[in-house]
Amino acid sequence: MISAKQYTNTYERYTEMLLRDAERIERSSETRKYLMKRSADAPLEELLLEAVECISELTGDLILPKQVKRNLERRKQ
Repeated sequence: MISAKQYTNTYERYTEMLLRDAERIERSSETRKYLMKRSADAPLEELLLEAVECISELTGDLILPKQVKRNLERRKQ
């Protein structure tokens, strides 16, 4: 049987997780708007970088944008 304290702690952790996810979605919404508006005329590399940032904001993955930027720089050389 779960105690009241365990239940409260679990609830608080779950609430924090939901708030973090909501913040990520909110941050990514501006990027998604940009992608929708500029997808017809923006340079493809710029769109790729914005999409990678959006994915990073949604998932919390900090490595993805660094790796993609590094790869793009390598391709330019």
